Amino acid sequence: MKVLDYSGKINEYIGIDLGLRPETTGIALSKQNRLYVMLAEELGEESVLRCISRASQMLKPKSVVAVDAPLSIPFGRKSLEERGDAHLRECDLMLREMKIRFFPITLGAMRKLTRLGIEVKEALEKRGFEVIETFPGACYSTAKKNRKSLSERMDFLKKWKIRTTEEMSTHEIDALTCWLCAKHYAEKSKYVVKLEGRDGKIYFVSQSSLVSR
Repeated sequence: MKVLDYSGKINEYIGIDLGLRPETTGIALSKQNRLYVMLAEELGEESVLRCISRASQMLKPKSVVAVDAPLSIPFGRKSLEERGDAHLRECDLMLREMKIRFFPITLGAMRKLTRLGIEVKEALEKRGFEVIETFPGACYSTAKKNRKSLSERMDFLKKWKIRTTEEMSTHEIDALTCWLCAKHYAEKSKYVVKLEGRDGKIYFVSQSSLVSR
């Protein structure tokens, strides 16, 4: 677990870069005015869901949790296993209109990630947390950062006053961006962008004047 410097007072939030395994899941959380980031495997649990449950126990219920994973399925589709023509949600279509690249939730491993994301959301909501879906890729794209470059993603966070270190993994960096989205969402910040459809909502932060809110 890494402790980061952050200028300014912060409340309790969680950002999760969700992966299918603990070693590919990043978790960032703030507590007692300190910011922490880690890989889920550091929590010593075998499943991603149990790792996240353990991390959430460090904070008070009603905190905002921002998760980088689809948390709903397309309108008209009863399940992820059902075959059909609905592959994109309305909020996904809005991303596409903005020319922001993403993987459809019915594609390969994204099915498993979506299923896990929904399980995480339901488990955390039962404990009283407010869970939102976010997409760090949209944050980087609207900031004109190369999403494949770790250094450019770190530079993105630096502009938001989050100091990272070279020892951090890609999952920890994205978890911090998720945490940033949770923070600004909770604070009703003017930098929050909401893409809302009847089958889901995606939130991300952007300082670009070209992005409508």
